[in-house]
Amino acid sequence: MATSDPASRPQAAIDGVESTAWIASPLDERPELRITWDEPRQVRGVKLVVSPDLPASRPLTVTAFAGGLQTTSVVTGSGVLTVPPVVTDRIRLRFDNVAAVRSLNPVTGVFTTLPVGVNEVRILGAQDLLTGPRLFDSVSLPCGFGPEVVIDGEPALETAVDATVTRVLIDDRLSAAPCGGRTVTLDAGEHAVTVLATEEFAIESVSLEPVGGVQRWIAPAVPEVLAWDATARTVAFGAAPAPRVLETSENANPGWTATLDGIPLEPIRVDGWRQGWIVPAGSGGTASLVFEPAGAYRAGLVAGLVAVIALIALAMLPQRRRDAMAEPVVGRRGQVMLACAGLVTGLFVGGAVGLVVSAAAIGLALAVSRPRIVMALGIGAALVATYVRWADPSSVPDLLPGLAALLAIGAITSAAAPDRWWRADGGPTSAEDVR
Repeated sequence: MATSDPASRPQAAIDGVESTAWIASPLDERPELRITWDEPRQVRGVKLVVSPDLPASRPLTVTAFAGGLQTTSVVTGSGVLTVPPVVTDRIRLRFDNVAAVRSLNPVTGVFTTLPVGVNEVRILGAQDLLTGPRLFDSVSLPCGFGPEVVIDGEPALETAVDATVTRVLIDDRLSAAPCGGRTVTLDAGEHAVTVLATEEFAIESVSLEPVGGVQRWIAPAVPEVLAWDATARTVAFGAAPAPRVLETSENANPGWTATLDGIPLEPIRVDGWRQGWIVPAGSGGTASLVFEPAGAYRAGLVAGLVAVIALIALAMLPQRRRDAMAEPVVGRRGQVMLACAGLVTGLFVGGAVGLVVSAAAIGLALAVSRPRIVMALGIGAALVATYVRWADPSSVPDLLPGLAALLAIGAITSAAAPDRWWRADGGPTSAEDVR
């Protein structure tokens, strides 16, 4: 399996629901599905159902093992596999080759081949025996099988969990209720309430309700979303007489700040991991959520872009030839500006490593020949980038994408340096020496 998500489990391939799917592990080069049923049936064929939006590679050639026979066939456009008629109570499908579907990592720029997956496997001749659980079927756990509640280090309550197949498949939050509606009496003071996680359940929150006619817990209000993107959000909500928490379903991060009509809100970590802010009693209006580090990141990108444009413009300035003793068109000040622009570009694009690479590239251009260094580094960057783009990601070393970027930085910054600033005899270069 690719994940621990119940919706991607192997049984999803035969549950009769095309909105779920089995996705193989990316570490399995030749994944298999083994399907069994209660009584022997004559199998007349196999049909694979793959939805267009499934984030997985498509089966291309599949080998079927059934009744002692082995058949390898190409999946047709309608998903049908050729399987000789055979009477059996099981079949094994091995996915030998796939039509690769690639996913682009927006951070690293690296393409990854997704593992193979199918929404449904239909065994022609035994389909009536392979009906999976219905979406509204109950998968509730009885008393004693839910998470245990411990108060002040002592077991206090056993719980039961009520759920349906749908809620489990969509990874919905489930409620664990005390067995028999039991209540716990707590003395005044501080108490440590712990709910023990299990292999099936991870605890996200605990709700304590007082007894004796007090109003029960009310579901939180949902604010109106006015704008929402990766680093800036705007929501609106009304006032309430009691303090509330404005929370998201994302990991808490100190880079996020929130203001309510211009007034900063106090951040808080909700359920141990989610980002939230305390909204004072009686407050309402429009809240702005901003990820502040994004501003510095964008400023760096803009500065790097400006440096690259300036570098290219300076490198393309025409240099007119004059007589042998004439001064170069690009004087020493211009040469220093070009070199500094190259260093700044390397710093903004590649950080400290980019700065070192830029300095080394300029040094090589001064010591050898600028055209040769630029050409060598540029061709090297293009070849490495092409290999990273089209090769199987599992065979691409982790260092290659970074190497392609460093070579590109070197090619750009080496173009900023002239061939030589001084002749071997210590005198300044002439116009004939400037190329």
